[in-house]
Amino acid sequence: MSNNLRWWKHLDFILLDVATVEIVYFLCVRFWLGRDQLLIPIYKSTFVVLLLLGLVAGIFGAPFYRDILKRHFLREALASVEYVTVIVALLMLYQYMMQLGPQFSRGIFLFVWFFGSIAALFVRQLYKRWLRKHLAARARRSSLVLITDKAHADEEISRIAKEIEDQYTLTCVAIVDDITSAEDSEIHLPDGSDAVTILRNTDHIFDYMKQHVVDDVLLNVSDLEKNRSLIQDLIITGVTLHISMFRLWGDLPNQKAEYMGGRAVLTTNIRPFSDGQFLVKRMVDILGGLVGLAITGILFLIFAPVIKIQSPGPVFYSQWRVGLNGRKFKMYKFRSMYPDADARKAELMKQNKMDGFMFKMDNDPRIFPAGHFIRKYSIDEFPQFWNVLKGDMSLVGTRPPTVDEWEQYSPRHRARLGMKPGITGLWQVSGRSDITNFEDVVNLDVQYICNWSLAEDAKILARTIGVVFSGKGSE
Repeated sequence: MSNNLRWWKHLDFILLDVATVEIVYFLCVRFWLGRDQLLIPIYKSTFVVLLLLGLVAGIFGAPFYRDILKRHFLREALASVEYVTVIVALLMLYQYMMQLGPQFSRGIFLFVWFFGSIAALFVRQLYKRWLRKHLAARARRSSLVLITDKAHADEEISRIAKEIEDQYTLTCVAIVDDITSAEDSEIHLPDGSDAVTILRNTDHIFDYMKQHVVDDVLLNVSDLEKNRSLIQDLIITGVTLHISMFRLWGDLPNQKAEYMGGRAVLTTNIRPFSDGQFLVKRMVDILGGLVGLAITGILFLIFAPVIKIQSPGPVFYSQWRVGLNGRKFKMYKFRSMYPDADARKAELMKQNKMDGFMFKMDNDPRIFPAGHFIRKYSIDEFPQFWNVLKGDMSLVGTRPPTVDEWEQYSPRHRARLGMKPGITGLWQVSGRSDITNFEDVVNLDVQYICNWSLAEDAKILARTIGVVFSGKGSE
């Protein structure tokens, strides 16, 4: 089942966050605007709106709560800010769409965001402290038996102690292929917990189950077919059996179990985000696209006459690019080169300073005089806000290749398009023109995809503003 369908696992945190934001909103209105303002319809209705937005953000943004019990303080602080930021942004969008903005104090948005983030972090930390104690007590009543092979026994014991210590107590390990010794033994884990029994023969597992409490069994072996009869015998006993697929496929990224066509499947890809986070990203893109197009209109009035005078021809330049998973689309720019630029590219290939499938050269003769200024300050990129609004691109992503570049890609290069391409991205804010090796570009793009988060997008957008105004690394 996918993460967005497992929101109920974190229902306690979702409700706690919603209650925290509601209380912070009440206090902000009460002490900033006064008690009487709480009776005004727009401020009263906002209580209901915040409740609904908080539930939506929690349910569809389930990864906000991923590994919440194991997150360190800094990571929890970032997650709290991210959650409250999404709610405040959604509230602003709601008021904009309902044309309620002029009736609502702007300061409340800032106060709710600032104090809400701090309060959410504080309440989460307190609740997690209490919850850990509660789970630790429950874990003493939940006994886990591990069945694995000799070569990986130590690794699996360490993994269990690290990853699921809050849910189970490991009491027994059965080795399926240990022929060196027929004698059972005991070991003590580094955390000082009770002794763990080591069974050197899986035939002993059922004798162990007769004499000890066994709630769950984790089977993690290389050859499931060879152990089919053991699996059937374990199922018959009525214990909860967990069968790991790790030994079959290795340590796959972002693994999750799902149902497809009535069958359980193991789903994996390098993209870490869920449908809920994708929805939030798309909403931010729409808002950014609308603002960006408004700015593009102003820039058109300024630069269209300049482009026409210095290089007669169309103001806009369009080119077929390749987007998400190979989808082709027309990308738009303000024209900064002479109309015959594409035809002249072949004769300039010898001066390409990029090592790989991209083309870059110093002092490109195809750029008309004002085009250097347009490119230096990334003014040519603004029409791409139309691509963002259409859904071809995102505000932040990877850079879309041309069709001829795409046709030369190896499977590893194709990973660049595992997400929608963006107007800006990690490569662009890392000194795009200073990077001359295409493999470095690929590495930066894949790094961005693998480590994606809403907070990371916000950081890249902030860095982009500095890069644009400084004009660094643009040509």
